Amino acid sequence: MTALRTIRLLLVVLLPSSLLAQVTQTGSPVAGDIRPIAFPSGAAETNVIFATLAGGVAADDNNNNSSINPIAGTQYFADPSVAIQETRKHLAWDLSYRPSVRAFLPSSSQPTVFNQSFSGALHYAATKRLGIGFRQDYLRTSDPFEQLGGTPLQPGASDFRHAALLSQAEIDYRLAKHTTLGVDGAFKEIHGNEIGVPTTNLINTHDTLGSVFLSHQLSARQAVGVQGQFLDMVFPGQDVRTRTYGALLFDQVSVSARMNFTVFAGPEYSQIHNQVLLNLFGNVLKIPISSTLWSPSVGATFDWHGQRLGLLASFARRVSDGGGLLGAVQMNDGSLRLKRKFGKRWVADLDGQMTVFELLNEPGVENLEMLQLGAAVNYALREHFWIRAEYQRLHHIGGFHPSFFSVNHDRVTVSVERYFTLPIGR
Repeated sequence: MTALRTIRLLLVVLLPSSLLAQVTQTGSPVAGDIRPIAFPSGAAETNVIFATLAGGVAADDNNNNSSINPIAGTQYFADPSVAIQETRKHLAWDLSYRPSVRAFLPSSSQPTVFNQSFSGALHYAATKRLGIGFRQDYLRTSDPFEQLGGTPLQPGASDFRHAALLSQAEIDYRLAKHTTLGVDGAFKEIHGNEIGVPTTNLINTHDTLGSVFLSHQLSARQAVGVQGQFLDMVFPGQDVRTRTYGALLFDQVSVSARMNFTVFAGPEYSQIHNQVLLNLFGNVLKIPISSTLWSPSVGATFDWHGQRLGLLASFARRVSDGGGLLGAVQMNDGSLRLKRKFGKRWVADLDGQMTVFELLNEPGVENLEMLQLGAAVNYALREHFWIRAEYQRLHHIGGFHPSFFSVNHDRVTVSVERYFTLPIGR
């Protein structure tokens, strides 16, 4: 196997297992998957089994996820993964699973934990006009840097111990040669405090999402359309619920074979059902209140790749569930990813994400700002054997409860990885 082919496989295998899926999803370009950066020489492998053995050590200045008394320490981890991808004439599917064991020193900062993630996707071309897609993601983790799946413009929970589940089904139907109608439905759950008893926990969240879109191909490189969407956010135990309705216009442009751009915009209407606690002579009364809110929803994604450099950028402003942190919020989220190849053995990547959460119809509450940065260098020691050095930073500002949202991390990780590939169905 050539060094070039080794680098190509690295670009796939080094990704989290929840992003290993290469199945092309149906659905609106506003809500489809954001794929990892791929170079022209790095086309995705198909009909193959990937297996990875990985482990390493990390130094973290907040081993115990505390905003008051952070304990600096070391984490030792084993992080294997396995993924299967198969493509046939009418059917493409993939499955991936990644268990992880992480031990903490000093042991007083946190007990040894077992994390795991699972992802599966399927696309079936029933006819030349009809396509059906399914997706299932599951994450159970205590790692503040790990998120659920690769759903774009909807950041997942990023703090503390939690479990998250995403189920999705999509149908596309081509009404005419250049016109497509699509329907999408999804259900997402976030459960806080799922592993042990941390110092802080997330708000349990149940989301039901639905959308319908109509897309028309204006040319070989441009498609425009309209999408109607519905989001029902329920927060069990909080007696709080928010329903949001939106109407979006989108424009999808392929500037060239290496450059793609999507932009969307439209209004959102939210019905907010909350409660006020009133202490009346020692008796606490719950008074239900309701309000409505009109707000703009806008966003864009841009990706470009050259022979050795790739870039992926996105921005979105929309109503969101807050990732289990706050409840229903107005979210502003921007992210940027860069990947660069150097020679035959080196691959470097940079990424950054800034998210601002503002509680709906709560002008007196301080916004929560989350900044996540990362930089990594990968080096091929020999064929199928890589070493990775990485720096990550997580920084929170604001929030209505300091102990919930002031947990910051600086982490340096060194890991080694040995991977295997096995063709199937050939």
